[in-house]
Amino acid sequence: GSPAAAAAAAAISASEASVAGRVRQRLRVLGETSSLEIAPGDVGPASETGAKKKGLLDLVTGAHETGSASSLVPGTLVYVNMVKTSLAHFKDVAAAAAALAASGFVPVPHLPAARFGSREELISTLGTLSAAGAGELLVVGGNDLGDRSNSGECPYLGGAQALLTAELALCRQHGIHSLAVAGHPDGHPALGWDASATASLLAAKVRLVLSAGMDVTVVTQFCFDAHKLVTWLGRTRREMIALEAEVSTGCEIPGALTAAVPSRVRFRIGLPGPTSRKKLERIAGICEVPSLFVSSAFSLVDDDGDGFV
Repeated sequence: GSPAAAAAAAAISASEASVAGRVRQRLRVLGETSSLEIAPGDVGPASETGAKKKGLLDLVTGAHETGSASSLVPGTLVYVNMVKTSLAHFKDVAAAAAALAASGFVPVPHLPAARFGSREELISTLGTLSAAGAGELLVVGGNDLGDRSNSGECPYLGGAQALLTAELALCRQHGIHSLAVAGHPDGHPALGWDASATASLLAAKVRLVLSAGMDVTVVTQFCFDAHKLVTWLGRTRREMIALEAEVSTGCEIPGALTAAVPSRVRFRIGLPGPTSRKKLERIAGICEVPSLFVSSAFSLVDDDGDGFV
């Protein structure tokens, strides 16, 4: 009840309010610059796709009609994943990309190297995706790359790196102005989670794209180990800054292009969306992401133990 105690309590309250204000501001900025990933069937609108549940575009339209604030602003990047293993699924990806582009968003389709049985299939797919409004692609290997390569069904035996090595000029011819590649804070599963080998693979892919005069975005898998993620990001940023400088000076890189504005490396850090613990663990298994910290993370915030937060 003393004046000193009251003053101390007021100071603590003011400090907490200041921290809360800074957190809100950082979250607001994050929301304004964030992107998201979605399956083709979840884009919508349901009136055109015939889906039983509302899609992303239905939710955005509904927010506008009711005067509610939408967390997605025009120009937001939306990564459209490739959830099926058939080449025909690219038609669904292209339809989703076209719907997103028509609504003012920037579609970035996934392009798994494992999906292609020939260069002709890649040429056709690039034409379809470009016509749908895609100017950027996320080039990945694909979970079944090993099986497809061993059976001789895929010409890009080295996955994303092999496709980038052989087909960057083809991408540019189809109006693709920038590319994204995968980053793995936990290490690449195909490389035995080895950090050094994973870093070398990422650097090789980024060097190829930068040397072609294109911007590149490193899009990470989600990671449940916050310390590992932050450490990886700090180290990889330093490596990419050095790589940008190396490529911009034409440091003996065959085929390097001289541009008025040097190509840049950006980062997008993957975070899992809100879902149940059970589903999150299943998705982590599909994405080959270690889920060691899922249990401890949920135990901190799942007060009633129902698997939801």
